[in-house]
Amino acid sequence: MQRKKLKVALICHVSNITIREHISLDNWKLKNIIKRLLGLPISNYRDYSIWNTLLFQQFEGVNDIELHAVIPHPGLKGKRTDFVVNNIHYHCFRQTGGGRIWAKIMSVGHIKKDIFKRFRHNVSMIKKIVNEIHPDVINMIGAECPFYTLVGLEFDINKVPFILTLQTALSDPDFLKNYPMESRIYEENVQVEQALFKHCHYIAHDSYWYREVAAGYNPTAQFLRYTFFMPKYDIDTNVKKEFDFVYYAANISKAGADAVEAFGLAYKDNPNLTLNIIGDYSVSTYVQLMERVKELGIEKNVTFSGYLPTHVDALKQVIKSRYGLVPIKIDLISGTIIECIILGLPVVTFKTKGTPRINDNGEAVLLSDIGDYQDMANNMLRLVNDETLGRSMVKKAREFYTNIWELNQATHRLTDIYHSVYENFHNGSEIPAKLVESVY
Repeated sequence: MQRKKLKVALICHVSNITIREHISLDNWKLKNIIKRLLGLPISNYRDYSIWNTLLFQQFEGVNDIELHAVIPHPGLKGKRTDFVVNNIHYHCFRQTGGGRIWAKIMSVGHIKKDIFKRFRHNVSMIKKIVNEIHPDVINMIGAECPFYTLVGLEFDINKVPFILTLQTALSDPDFLKNYPMESRIYEENVQVEQALFKHCHYIAHDSYWYREVAAGYNPTAQFLRYTFFMPKYDIDTNVKKEFDFVYYAANISKAGADAVEAFGLAYKDNPNLTLNIIGDYSVSTYVQLMERVKELGIEKNVTFSGYLPTHVDALKQVIKSRYGLVPIKIDLISGTIIECIILGLPVVTFKTKGTPRINDNGEAVLLSDIGDYQDMANNMLRLVNDETLGRSMVKKAREFYTNIWELNQATHRLTDIYHSVYENFHNGSEIPAKLVESVY
């Protein structure tokens, strides 16, 4: 029996070259002058949320879903731009608020405003666009970013099925001690996240732990699988290696200091080791990291590559290293770990609530307790001293990746989730077990 073609409104925060080629953007001269005065990293148009880009690409060939991406985009000239590329309907509007300048002004000026009353422009634009789409299903990616996720509280979830997909969980009791975020911003954002947990019938994530966190606020929620789309990059990995280890992130403030600490200890035993750090940073972050680099005497062994304009550009720099150093403390299984696996880099990382799952069938990543830099350094040295270990790890890690994140499986699964949620909402049909199980 042929299934009804569903309209799905996908609310998310994403940028990629396809989107930027179809919208007009400000040059941000004034904004960057202000940012320099405030000691913040300058703004560049860059790729982010690559998993959403991959979702769009995969759904270009799905015949029974009409996907409408609703995207707040910084720097967009004018109020809104709508376009269609390869059967995906894009609805981009000018994002206001949610950036570092606004956060700095609020902090320095001690400005307080009820978080639930802020970002009204973004909320009203998303509601307007979604109402025009008249979707069969609404899916919002992320709960932790109020500048667009506040809109989730304003949809009537008894009229249209609304799926909240988690990217992280601020309500994790360990979040704030393991992630660099100002406590004031955290307290505001976590309020919104918890309100969304309480509001939603359908919550999606593959991890049992994030489900437990959300269920603490909404025990009756229906939990769903949701595998974030991770790509198979068409990048030549057979290149000359220039570095031993690489740490990379959109902004290196996330774990750059941890990478430097672990590398500094490994360097004591092997002063020939090198580290490449890739990603954006503020002046203050760079100064702090360089002070520590000099204290450890590793200036000649650490290279900062800085911001690179596209995600593929960054990954082409990543593969110039032999091993991935991913000292992430809060992500269950970081997208950076997955990308290193795809690119064939053995990974050294911390033991979070998700990473031990990668080693279910043998040592696929090398794990250390969070904050144990000496053990992480020891694991780095194990890799350098044992090439056979690295090859074995990559093989096992890729098997784990294929079982959970293979693109075609993920596409079919998400398509089935949209249809099953639609039927469950309207007809009470049970959602199949394979679409609700947790996998790590």
